[in-house]
Amino acid sequence: MCGNLFPDKVLYHSLYLGMPDPSQIYMQAQTFWIERTFQDDKTKCGLGEYQARKWLSWHHHMAMVMITMLFKQLNFIDIIIG
Repeated sequence: MCGNLFPDKVLYHSLYLGMPDPSQIYMQAQTFWIERTFQDDKTKCGLGEYQARKWLSWHHHMAMVMITMLFKQLNFIDIIIG
């Protein structure tokens, strides 16, 4: 449960039986941050707020959300680095 921001929730992951490879453990720990990013983007960037009738409008909306996510991430990195 590396990096668990929700101590009241238990997260289960399936790994190969036996002694797992450290790279497998690292990849499983990274899934938390990916899911957390999508949760944040659903509320902050409008990832889950689309009412598309056709594929083209859905793709346009997703492209704009992804550009917003990229801008937000680059801005965050720029603030951290200085």
